[in-house]
Amino acid sequence: MQPDSHPPHLPCPPLPSEPSGDLQNLEAVFASAPTLAFAQHWGASLEPSFQPGTIRIGWHGDSFYYLAELQDSHPHTSATARNQHLWLLGDVLEIFAGVHCAPSYIECHTAPNGEILQLHWPSPEALAESKNSPEGIAPFMRLDDSATFAATTTPHGWNVLGRIPAPFVSPAPHATLTGAIWDINFGRYDYTASTPTLSSTSPLTQPNFHRRTEWTTIHLV
Repeated sequence: MQPDSHPPHLPCPPLPSEPSGDLQNLEAVFASAPTLAFAQHWGASLEPSFQPGTIRIGWHGDSFYYLAELQDSHPHTSATARNQHLWLLGDVLEIFAGVHCAPSYIECHTAPNGEILQLHWPSPEALAESKNSPEGIAPFMRLDDSATFAATTTPHGWNVLGRIPAPFVSPAPHATLTGAIWDINFGRYDYTASTPTLSSTSPLTQPNFHRRTEWTTIHLV
């Protein structure tokens, strides 16, 4: 992948400590973290069915963390097992991440009940290949428990605490993420009806979460 015309990199400072599942701890740890907001940049205005959400991001040690807070009037999914096609089964939060200017990237989905889908795309061409192959996305699925995704429901929707170790995104060994530059995007399928409402944290010009040149580039300072 060649350098592109990304906007200036978003500085992403380290978190003061490793996040835990305790809500009070999370609020303290992510208090000063950069925040990304969901939107529908590809449209002239938001769809009536759009429900807001935010992602707070940071890193600690060798892992990237995010805290998603999603407003949702009815969080639901019919997913029952790992690596099902979650985007067809109900609400889902997706993260895409890759080292800047490297061709490979990861795609991980989390459903409100905690079921996950993990994918590794070695190149943008692999996605197109999967659409024309009888195997579909199966060759690109992962079973890697080093990355964790904890979903919880709230009175106003649902949250996800995600942990992405550096080697999960890049096989090069890292003792720390200091100085790393990643391209990231968060996408959301929100089913308030039979057709999902899509939104993204990146300024996508089309409702296609894989438009990597339009993802947010972060600098882990």
